Amino acid sequence: MIYNWDIKELKKKRRHLLKLLVNPKYNEKDKKEIMEDFELLNEAINEIEVDKLFTLFSKEESYMDKEQLIPKSYYRSFSKISKNLLRLIYSSTNYFDLLNLDDCSKDQPNYYFSFDCIVESAASFYRSLPNNKYYLEISKYLNNKNHLLTFKYSNEYDLLYGTTFQLFYQNPTSYILVYIMNNINDLLTLDHELAHAYFNKYSTSKTLHTPYYYLTEVEGMFFEYLKEEYLLSQHLYQSDISYIRQEQMDIVSNMIRNLYISDLVIKYYDKTGKIDEEKIMELILKKGLLKEYDIDILCNSLLMYPRYSIKDCISYFTFLDLKNIAEKDVEKALYLLEEIRKDHNPNIFSTLRKNEITFMDDNFENLKKEYTKIKE
Repeated sequence: MIYNWDIKELKKKRRHLLKLLVNPKYNEKDKKEIMEDFELLNEAINEIEVDKLFTLFSKEESYMDKEQLIPKSYYRSFSKISKNLLRLIYSSTNYFDLLNLDDCSKDQPNYYFSFDCIVESAASFYRSLPNNKYYLEISKYLNNKNHLLTFKYSNEYDLLYGTTFQLFYQNPTSYILVYIMNNINDLLTLDHELAHAYFNKYSTSKTLHTPYYYLTEVEGMFFEYLKEEYLLSQHLYQSDISYIRQEQMDIVSNMIRNLYISDLVIKYYDKTGKIDEEKIMELILKKGLLKEYDIDILCNSLLMYPRYSIKDCISYFTFLDLKNIAEKDVEKALYLLEEIRKDHNPNIFSTLRKNEITFMDDNFENLKKEYTKIKE
């Protein structure tokens, strides 16, 4: 079957939103939400129609320093991050070594799954869950007549396995895009994105501008883990799944390292008003964040917006606690996940403690367990 978005319909929605933006009857609050949906539709349409190298909507970045190392947008974003939150994330490195995770850059075995095979695998997995409500709600995305799911063959510029575009204004809708990698990820990404589509009903455009945002990757990670367990129960892809789990920890460790490096760079700039790459690299090496001098990693650390990195780190730690619960009681873990995502309390740690998430109080016990498993 053919799975694609109805691009004409998306463009029609975009034109409608543009008309609303210039309509004087809408207040500034409404227009902010309309603009967010409009920009998201632009991004979704461009993802399908525009080559990454020649995006039509790129903006020229301005910098804090003459060396053009610290983008102003990154600096402003980083300055809004709670220092206590950063300290908590950094403290996780006491329990796994940022420098000694195995290299996850090896090529994965190639698998060539048809779109129908990927969709049917997702349907079978969701039908296997203890509560049928998940399958009932996600099945609309698997129906190609609804045009809510599309696939795209990956290229070297695609950094994600998939993404879910969530429109909030008036008629909340999710649009799922899955990149085809021709490896085991093709059997996992759709399940991950379907989880986002299901749990997006608990988000609003407003909550995504609060610390609640840091919990919005938990469901994707958790349902991807459940799919892995589903495949393992059928004695399938054991070595591939071991690799995926190692890769996931490696990605999170790199995000933590990048946050740490960014923190050092910005503190140095705030203290001296300038950038001295040699001295900054000395600080980075002294902290044990790199094995050797690498200016590329220093520069790349300031390209990923800190909110994204923090979201993935906090979601990963939360996921590991849920995984530990699921090993004894999957239904309980699913219930707690729903309770976490329903709670819009900006104090996310209050929400987590209320729902048996303990990484911030037990010295990352389940992170240590996962690291030990991966290193075995």
